[in-house]
Amino acid sequence: MTRRNKRGFVNKEQALRNLQVGRNAAIKIRTEAKISSREYRIAGELIIHIDALAKELTGDPMFFYLKGHG
Repeated sequence: MTRRNKRGFVNKEQALRNLQVGRNAAIKIRTEAKISSREYRIAGELIIHIDALAKELTGDPMFFYLKGHG
């Protein structure tokens, strides 16, 4: 008997929580690293990619940004 694999299902809530942790760490690195250093640039790129993945999961390109009162 073969086992079905669970690919194709992404637990979006869990993924977004994990992405938030990584994004916060990258922001912290950018606040501590010398501006324009390799670490600073890579952390910035990571934030861009995390935001792109969050957009793919939620449809909201500003998912991790503060939102004003509506």
